[in-house]
Amino acid sequence: CLLSRGLGDVYKRQVQVMETLGNDMSPEVQLWSARASLQMGDAQSAIRHSRLAHRSCPTLSAAHATEGTAQAFLGNHPEAIGKLQEALKLNADFIDARFNLALSQLESQQLTAALGTLSLVIEQDPSMPAARYLRGQCALQLDDPEAAVVDLRLAVKAQENNANAWYALGFALEKLEKSLESQEAYCRASKPVSYTHLTLPT
Repeated sequence: CLLSRGLGDVYKRQVQVMETLGNDMSPEVQLWSARASLQMGDAQSAIRHSRLAHRSCPTLSAAHATEGTAQAFLGNHPEAIGKLQEALKLNADFIDARFNLALSQLESQQLTAALGTLSLVIEQDPSMPAARYLRGQCALQLDDPEAAVVDLRLAVKAQENNANAWYALGFALEKLEKSLESQEAYCRASKPVSYTHLTLPT
């Protein structure tokens, strides 16, 4: 999530003010500071404030999710998975936490687990093209091109400029020996762009 320079400066000043309050901040304010730090790309600060928030209020699911997301930004996917799962135990409807969990599972090559997690995301929000794309990629890696084609067709229908999804669709169709359809999909794919970014928990 990109911030304008001006908005980033506002967040930075506000976080600096919050830092002067230290551990005396309420869990909600600690959580705000964690989210602001994450917006600015300071994952370490986000982890610190998230921990202070959920230590004060262990049932604050957003604090666990924000720490998990920050751990994922740092590439600490085992830690991220643990915290995001904890957030989901507290709030089973937390779709941002579930999507980020799937990303960390993918990064950890836990493909079957990621497939199940993405299925739950899609159940919550069937219109989410990034989840469709990622589940299609999972299916491809698990050697199920037929399932991949179903998800990838829906992904490109919802987001026609998703070159990665078009390319993956072409590959899945090629594996099914549907050469004409495969070439058409490849033609729709241009320079790949990333649709697999973490979402900031809200």
